Amino acid sequence: PMFKLSQTEAGCVKCHSGVELIKGATVLNEGRMGIEKYGCYACHKIAGWGENKRKPGPSLLKIAGKVDKDWFKSWVWEPRSFNKHSKMPAFFRQSNNSTPEFVRYNMAEVNAIAEYVWDKSKPYSPTEKFVAGNADNGKKIISEVGCLGCHGVDGLEDQSNKVKAYAGPWLTGLGSKVQPDWLVTWLKKPSHYQE
Repeated sequence: PMFKLSQTEAGCVKCHSGVELIKGATVLNEGRMGIEKYGCYACHKIAGWGENKRKPGPSLLKIAGKVDKDWFKSWVWEPRSFNKHSKMPAFFRQSNNSTPEFVRYNMAEVNAIAEYVWDKSKPYSPTEKFVAGNADNGKKIISEVGCLGCHGVDGLEDQSNKVKAYAGPWLTGLGSKVQPDWLVTWLKKPSHYQE
C-alpha cells in the first residue's frame, strides 16, 4: 500500500536498513535521534538498538553512597519535579493510575523499589572532601571548560543551546541531589563511581 505523503519516510527503511541517518528523511532521522536521546531501547526491544548503545541511566550499584533515600523516592515518584529536563520517564501519577486507591499502591511500590535498591547497593566511600568554593568562579569554569558540551545549566542556556548536545543530565539542582563529597570526587575522577 502507498503511504500518505506525511508518512512516506516510513518506507525508507525497506531499502536503507542498517543506516543510522538517511539523507532527506528528516522526520525519520528525528525519530531515531529521539530514541537515542531518551534511551527508549532500554525498556522497549527495538531491532538494531541496544546491543552497542550506552545505557541511558546511571548505575544504581552504589546509589546509597551518592544520594539520599528520600530524594531517590521523590525522583522515582516524579522525575520532572526535580529536573524539568529529565529524560527518565514518569511511571506514576499518570492518568491511568491517579485514583486515590492507585496512588496508595503506587506509593507502596516506590517505597518497595527504594528499599530493594538500597538493600542491593554496594558499599561506597568518596575519596575527596567537599570544601566550599566561589559560585561565580564555578559558573565561569562551567562555561569555559566544556561542561556545556554535554550538560545543560539553567542560566547558561544561551551558551549550551549552541551545542544542543545534552548527552548528560542537566546540572541545575545537582547540589540538592548528590552528597557533596561524592560530587567533588566525581569531578576529580569521574570513573571512580562506575569503573
